[in-house]
Amino acid sequence: MIRRGWSRLFWVRLGLFLVAVFGGGSAHAACAAGTWSADGVTNCQPTPPGSYAPAPGTTAPQICPAGYFCPAGAVQPTMAPPGSYITSSGASAPNRCPAGYYCTGGSAIAAAPAGTYAPAGSAAAITCPAGAYCLVASAAPTPAPAGSYVPNTGARSAADAVTCPAGAYCLAGSVAPTATPPGTYIAATGATSAAAALMCPAGYFCTAGATRPTFAPPGTYITQLGATAPQTCPGGYFCTGGSAIAAAPAGTYAPAGSAASTVCPAGSYCPAASAAPTAARAGTYVPNPGARSAADALTCPAGSYCVAGAAAPVAAPAGTYISASGATSSAAALMCPAGYYCPAGAAKPTMAPPGTYITMAGATAPQPCPAGYVCTGGSAIAAAPAGTYAPAGSAVATLCPAGTYCPVASAVPQTTPAGAYSLVGASRPTACAADTTSYGGASACRGLVAGAGVGPSALIRSELDFGSVDTGASSTLRLQLANDAQRTAVGAQLFDLSVLTLALGGAPGFQLASPWQPTVLGAGQSLWLDVVYTGGATGAQLGWLSLQTDQGAGFGAAGQVFQVALKAMTPAVARVPEPTGLVGLALVLACGASLRARRQRR
Repeated sequence: MIRRGWSRLFWVRLGLFLVAVFGGGSAHAACAAGTWSADGVTNCQPTPPGSYAPAPGTTAPQICPAGYFCPAGAVQPTMAPPGSYITSSGASAPNRCPAGYYCTGGSAIAAAPAGTYAPAGSAAAITCPAGAYCLVASAAPTPAPAGSYVPNTGARSAADAVTCPAGAYCLAGSVAPTATPPGTYIAATGATSAAAALMCPAGYFCTAGATRPTFAPPGTYITQLGATAPQTCPGGYFCTGGSAIAAAPAGTYAPAGSAASTVCPAGSYCPAASAAPTAARAGTYVPNPGARSAADALTCPAGSYCVAGAAAPVAAPAGTYISASGATSSAAALMCPAGYYCPAGAAKPTMAPPGTYITMAGATAPQPCPAGYVCTGGSAIAAAPAGTYAPAGSAVATLCPAGTYCPVASAVPQTTPAGAYSLVGASRPTACAADTTSYGGASACRGLVAGAGVGPSALIRSELDFGSVDTGASSTLRLQLANDAQRTAVGAQLFDLSVLTLALGGAPGFQLASPWQPTVLGAGQSLWLDVVYTGGATGAQLGWLSLQTDQGAGFGAAGQVFQVALKAMTPAVARVPEPTGLVGLALVLACGASLRARRQRR
């Protein structure tokens, strides 16, 4: 039909053209495009709705095809725009795309897929938003049911909704759970509104979104309902948790946030509900922990001071003293005066005892009296007077004994030299008178007696043999010198034997065991000498010991000399040590063996 219409129109237009060209100017013009008539020239009418006339001279309008619409007088079909559709021919206007469907234009129309929706007039499906789901051909999103939520876009059915968790509620169409308000909690899932939230009980707190109450931890407390956070336990109180709160007992303290009270430390006291210990006031101290009040503090004793918060007294510094109790600082200490001493912690000065002295202030201990001086105590010190002596530490001087003398400030008596004598309390020796003499340490002088002395009656042994002594080892032998004279009642006879000098020579290993000094042996008395040999150089070692007496001479004059040979052997190789003993060898000098007088006065 359309093709025939176009063919007829062509011939009509061609005829009109030829008439116009060859027939002269009296012919009518062809109907314009969008109009038509039976002959295409006269009685031209607009094409009716649903048809169109694309060219002049149309004699039969063309039917508008499907997918297009043609209003009256249409020259060309117009395609149905997006959001509308036309499924049949001859349409004079497009149809609006129905809800749940989308139309891309022309004759196309399709249902919105699951997960999308399409309001009426949609040219395309729209993705389902979060908080809803969209079935196939949905004209609008369906809100997620109360008690659930849809977090993502494109949900296809109610099965895509997520159950609301505990601690939150979900209104219809929720994109996400709404946390329960602070101070409340929701224990179950699927809550549909805030009405499902329960009030937090006392002793517990509930933050936003709480699924259950949280117990107030130790050091905090909650006494009211609906708490959103625990309160810090105040100073002076302790909180074990929950709603429990109690004042710290006397003898303890509790800083803010305490879960338990703490025993009050030494040096302080703690009344009930103390947030911190109270320091013991200056001048007192608290030695033990757990003090409950200022009455538990002790007064600082004399000899010490106590600063604030003292757990024990502080001793007064050495060289000072504190006589009063309750001292608050070291400034209370006084300097120890001269003649006295003060150890650390002194309550009063102590006088230096006899035999000691102190001449300066601030002494911590007395000084021993120096040798040659006497100290009666305190600061008193004086030189020992002439005729007396005073060893170190003396409180009084001692009289010099007979045979000695003591100048001023003597520490020990000095032995009177030979040729002089000293009586008790002598400050210097007195020389012997003419024709008299003395040995050292004499308290009187003796007259010189002329005449021959008595010779020895026997010489038992003149040699000391130490035998073999290893290098570094020692051996000791004892030598006896005896005055064998006997006293008789025969006139004015003298029986004393004077040993004037002793000499030791030869090898260096021989020596006396102890110092020796001149002596006088009375009748029957002996002089014992210990001679020691210490092994040194190897081989035979020889020495000698010489004793000079006044035998056979005047009193105190050089007389008979007795000499003893000394022998020892030091081997090149040390021997195994053997026990050694002290061997006694006696050299007996018989003075007047037949009762003869040693000297006879004339």
